[in-house]
Amino acid sequence: MQARPEIPGKKPAHSPQSDLLADDLLEGVAAIATFTGLKPRRVFYLAENGLLPLFKIGHRWCGRRSTLIEHIARLEAGETA
Repeated sequence: MQARPEIPGKKPAHSPQSDLLADDLLEGVAAIATFTGLKPRRVFYLAENGLLPLFKIGHRWCGRRSTLIEHIARLEAGETA
């Protein structure tokens, strides 16, 4: 069976087996807010105060889906931030 050719400019669909950083990266407060269900202003506040595991690339807040899921799981388990 032949692999399908990639479409230029189209990102591959996210899959748990994927090792691509792009599949795990959330870029910008809006993307992080959509993923977490928080309001963008709240994400910005939590990021600025070190309460979410986010980082900056240039001037944009970024985060990893997997890291945010782990962080929320720790909070649910009663661990502190």
